[in-house]
Amino acid sequence: MENVNKKKRLWDALSGYAAPAELPVYREVPLADMISVLSRISDEIWGRYAFAREPLEGRFTEIQKLAYIKAANVCGREWAERIAGQYGERNPKQLASAMGMKVKESKIPVGGGIVLFAQYVQPDEITIFIDCVDKAVALAAECGCRLLERETLKEILLAHELFHAVEERYAEEIYTRTEKIELWRKPFS
Repeated sequence: MENVNKKKRLWDALSGYAAPAELPVYREVPLADMISVLSRISDEIWGRYAFAREPLEGRFTEIQKLAYIKAANVCGREWAERIAGQYGERNPKQLASAMGMKVKESKIPVGGGIVLFAQYVQPDEITIFIDCVDKAVALAAECGCRLLERETLKEILLAHELFHAVEERYAEEIYTRTEKIELWRKPFS
C-alpha cells in the first residue's frame, strides 16, 4: 500500500497536483530545556549550524569550514574590542549613540510576512522590531530566562546590528568583508 501512495504522490506532482509534504512530528521540548542546551553550544557548533544553512555549504571541506568559523569569531571579538575602545563604550545603546546611529523601534517589518528581529539600513539606521521582541518576552515568563528579558534582548539585537554597521564602515579591512573564497575554477573565479 505504501508503494501505491508513493506512486500516487509522484503522479500528482508530475501532473501539477502538488500534494502537501508530510512534515515530521517531533516531541515538544520545554523552552527552559532548549535554552539550557543551546546556551552550552560552542562557537564551532554554531558556525557549523550556520554553514548547514548556507547554499554553498557543499563547496567547503571540513577543514575550510573550521578555519572560516574560527576566523569569523576572532574577527567579531577583535572588532568588538576595537570599537569599544575607540568609542569608550560597551553598552550597545550608548555605543550606537556614540557611533551616530539612529535606533528606531517598529511593530513589524514593512511588508510583514517574514520573521525579522532587527535590521541595519546604510548608512546609520537600525530598527528593532518589537513584535518579535514581545513574543520572545512572553516566552521568558514560561521559563524565567534572563536572555529573553525585554531590555537584554533589545541590547543583543542592537549589538548584532551594530556589527553590520562596523562591517560597512571598515569594509576595506574587516575579515568578514575582505576574505575572498574561490567558488569556481578559473577563469570563472
